[in-house]
Amino acid sequence: MDHTWRWCALLCLATGTNAAGGVKLWQLGDDVDANPITVFTMFTFTVMLTIIIETIKHKTEHNTHDVHRKMALGAIYSELMMVGVVSFMLILAAELGLTDIKVRKPGCTPPEDVVTGNSTGSGSVAAGSVAGSGSGSGDPCIIGFNLLMFEYAHLVLFFMGITYGIFIQVSFWQRDRMVRKIHEIQMLTLSETCGFSFAPPSLFSIVGLCDSPGWARCLLTLRAAMAIFLKDQIKNVCRVEEMKLEVALAVMKGQPAPPMRASPDKALEAFDLSRFAHIAIAEVLVELLHVPPVVWLAIVAMSATNLIHTLGLSLSITVVIFAFLGPLLAISLLFRMAKQLQEIVVRAAGHPDLCQYEYMNAHGARQPLVVPPKFALDGQMWAAGEEAPWDTLDGCCDDDSLFNALDPNDPGSLEIQIQIIVFACCFFVGQITMLSILIYEELGVPAVFACWVLPIFPLVVLVPRALALYTLTHKTREPARPWLVEAVVLENAHGHGDHGHGHGD
Repeated sequence: MDHTWRWCALLCLATGTNAAGGVKLWQLGDDVDANPITVFTMFTFTVMLTIIIETIKHKTEHNTHDVHRKMALGAIYSELMMVGVVSFMLILAAELGLTDIKVRKPGCTPPEDVVTGNSTGSGSVAAGSVAGSGSGSGDPCIIGFNLLMFEYAHLVLFFMGITYGIFIQVSFWQRDRMVRKIHEIQMLTLSETCGFSFAPPSLFSIVGLCDSPGWARCLLTLRAAMAIFLKDQIKNVCRVEEMKLEVALAVMKGQPAPPMRASPDKALEAFDLSRFAHIAIAEVLVELLHVPPVVWLAIVAMSATNLIHTLGLSLSITVVIFAFLGPLLAISLLFRMAKQLQEIVVRAAGHPDLCQYEYMNAHGARQPLVVPPKFALDGQMWAAGEEAPWDTLDGCCDDDSLFNALDPNDPGSLEIQIQIIVFACCFFVGQITMLSILIYEELGVPAVFACWVLPIFPLVVLVPRALALYTLTHKTREPARPWLVEAVVLENAHGHGDHGHGHGD
């Protein structure tokens, strides 16, 4: 990984390498020979910059103990290396003659002054066009590789990648905050929190805008429903024989013994939703770092702002308009996830065993809830062997359908939708980084401020919350075994009680 990061840094430094005076990089021998001090200075600068970057990297890794955050850092390093490799390959191709390839637009007629200038060999205008465009022609009907515009696109994607890495770290921080809140909430019983009578949590309480008691009712009902729905799986991970085998294997491998888990008869009461959320949300965040091609192709659609403004709008106004896209999509996703979680909670509320498996360390009255008949029917049918609350979340599109990525219920499709929303916001951060001066000159400070705030707010607040709700809604149906193992670890089995309660790196 160290060598990979070093090459990533050097390749990123290669971005924008261009010989002065139009000389090919392979023809710099005379310049190198004539400027030995400058060459030595450039080597020294490059090496020192690489050492600084590596020092920051090692310090970050040393202070990161969460295994999932380390996995996220590794994925971010890989993405940055990929950006550097792409930059190096295209610059190398430009040096080998990529800038000499030109294609005439079909049906395009060049302006008369361009035709006249080309036919008379007018030197200054043509030369300026070549230097400025990199395409080798001042003719607007000619499309060629533009090195300067490539560097613009490359830097937009580079800043987008940096923003994506920051988003992942912010999401881990938001996860820790939510996990601490979940741990605090489950210290009270469902009966104590609901006041002995169930009332459905509002959408606004689930998205975090108001009514924290509603959020508490939602989480405690979800925890109880999971204990009932996953009863056999939770008890299986607590089997004594299985735990003894895991201890024996750890001793054989010279590894620390796994932490003790609750006994099977106490497993459901020991099920800790905060520990479950701690590992489940982290796993989802790591999954989001593996970006499928369809999400990368969405970048092409987002870059269409540079085409739309040719219809009459200025580029600045077009960027301002499209900056609203990320927040609108994020708000839609957040309320959609809140609605789905609300449906699960309401459908589970009427189950007669809902208060039977309260968290073992919870305080307060332990008695059945009074559930209004209109909310009790689904839970009673579930207890009788009918549909479970999660059964309504089956996808509505066939997996082979072209529109499967738009499925509002399928977990895989939802992850793609989340990635596209995150990429949309990160892309506009990268674009605004490069265009802030243009927007300031044309529209002023308020427009620049709005352009920065609009995509950043979803990345810091809306999407991390939506990710947590997505995990609590869709990843609780068929959770991975290690998640359930972590959820039934005894409170102080790790050696300190705060493990899994949001006290991360």
